[in-house]
Amino acid sequence: MGSLCHRLTTAALSRRSSNLVIVDATNFGGRPQAIIELPARVPAGFHGTWVPAS
Repeated sequence: MGSLCHRLTTAALSRRSSNLVIVDATNFGGRPQAIIELPARVPAGFHGTWVPAS
């Protein structure tokens, strides 16, 4: 049970965009639960970091 979030970037020069796709973790073959169009393209090398609050 749960969801998987994944960022997809379109590399075509005519439409450089990124989407956040949310799928059911128990059914990868099903339709996405949500597709969120991001306001800007997220580069392929972008990474996040978890930092403790303290």
